[in-house]
Amino acid sequence: MLDETEDIDERKKIRDRLRQVQFVIKAQREEQRKKREDEREQRIRDRLKEADLKKQQTLQMYNDMAKKGPTDTRPSVDNPEEKKRDLVEEAIRDRVRAADNRKKRIMAAFDHAATSQPAGQARIVEFDSFKSADVSKLQTNKPVIKGSCTFGMSGGVPQVTKPPVVKAPQSPAPDDSHLDPMERAIRARVREAEERKRRTLAAYDMAARSGGAGPKTFILQEYRDLDVNEQQKPKPRYDPCFRGGLKT
Repeated sequence: MLDETEDIDERKKIRDRLRQVQFVIKAQREEQRKKREDEREQRIRDRLKEADLKKQQTLQMYNDMAKKGPTDTRPSVDNPEEKKRDLVEEAIRDRVRAADNRKKRIMAAFDHAATSQPAGQARIVEFDSFKSADVSKLQTNKPVIKGSCTFGMSGGVPQVTKPPVVKAPQSPAPDDSHLDPMERAIRARVREAEERKRRTLAAYDMAARSGGAGPKTFILQEYRDLDVNEQQKPKPRYDPCFRGGLKT
């Protein structure tokens, strides 16, 4: 419209009208913005009010439950009808009971086939005949056959008892009271060295006997604290080095 007219007054009127329209549009937009903000704040207040109401209701419910009595849900001893049922445990017990009955039926079928059919030939086990049989009181006893290869023929596992180890009497300690202190100290060191040597040899012997063949790694201090029997071991009958010649 401004391009269509060249009159100054007319152009001024058009500009004023445009300013009025822009002002109205701006006012409408500002009003819509405020309205949206008010609606958003109102929704927030409504949610807070609803949460507060739920909180009050929950507190009132707990207060009423506390006034009525304890909230213990465990089964009462006086009233057996209030016992809480555990479906998982009942299902497990039923499965175990069914497995036991199935095992007893299988054992009853094998027992019947072993006792009713003649020996010396293949026996036929009929499991279908025992599917509906009552086997709650079934107790199968294992027969002990004479000449059996198990320990049942001898009345059980034999008890193996080892004879007690008889240790050689220890020689009394020599009386060193008449010796001078230096001589007593030397003899004490010699006895200590002999004892350490004996324990070391016993430790090597025990380590050699333990485990399989091949190189071994062990802690010598753990074997030195063991109780070593002073009984002398018999010398080998044959010398591996043939020092005394060939034995005939």
